Amino acid sequence: MNDRHQQKPYPLRMSEELRKELEAAAGASGRSLNAEIVARLQGSFEGSSSDSDKLALDLSRKVLGLEMMAGSVGAFLKLTLNHLTPAAERKLGGVLPTMHDAADEAYAVGKMSERALADRIGRLLNAGGTTENAHGLIEVIKLLKDSGVDPTPWTDGVNEVKPSS
Repeated sequence: MNDRHQQKPYPLRMSEELRKELEAAAGASGRSLNAEIVARLQGSFEGSSSDSDKLALDLSRKVLGLEMMAGSVGAFLKLTLNHLTPAAERKLGGVLPTMHDAADEAYAVGKMSERALADRIGRLLNAGGTTENAHGLIEVIKLLKDSGVDPTPWTDGVNEVKPSS
């Protein structure tokens, strides 16, 4: 008798709708219904990120990218507005103060995002060389890179993170 038949069976009640969804998923993955249920249950104990965790991380990356982009656009707009010719200023007229305000706000969003990241990196670097802190620092650096931001200004001088267990 093989190991599979030595396992004690467990009857499982579920709605017909859930059963159909599981059967469809089992068919798509090439597994039996039982194997699909077991795989899904095992996955819930393996500490793998759930779909919502992955979505939240993806959203965080996109928000960070947008915040950093807003800061860059704000800086560019401020520079541009500060170098307008008198004729261009007259054409913009009453819109010019609003444009200055928008540029300042966009720039401030980018700066707040930068300060928050710099603060987190600083805390992780100064909190001791634990594995958890090293992993946190690596995640922040990945977040920066995935958002299209060069992490060098915040990590300059950090050659190697040597976590202790």
